[in-house]
Amino acid sequence: SDPVEYVMSCMDRCYSGGKAAESCLGACKSAVVALPAAPSAAVLDTLGGCLGGCRAGKGLSETNRATCELTCAQEARLAGPKTP
Repeated sequence: SDPVEYVMSCMDRCYSGGKAAESCLGACKSAVVALPAAPSAAVLDTLGGCLGGCRAGKGLSETNRATCELTCAQEARLAGPKTP
């Protein structure tokens, strides 16, 4: 299972009206930490900010928004899992 995909799916449910509920984002980050090969807390924070930027781009088409989200995911995966 891909922890980045998991946390992105969770974070996606946190957005309403272009804004995310911070408590929801925090719960998503906490849930993914226990997964094997989970990203570090800093990477999760960056991922959350990146996804927020994708959502805030009101002029983005659905295709461009999806590309933005894929870029966020790729950056989180390239950062690698947290070190023990």
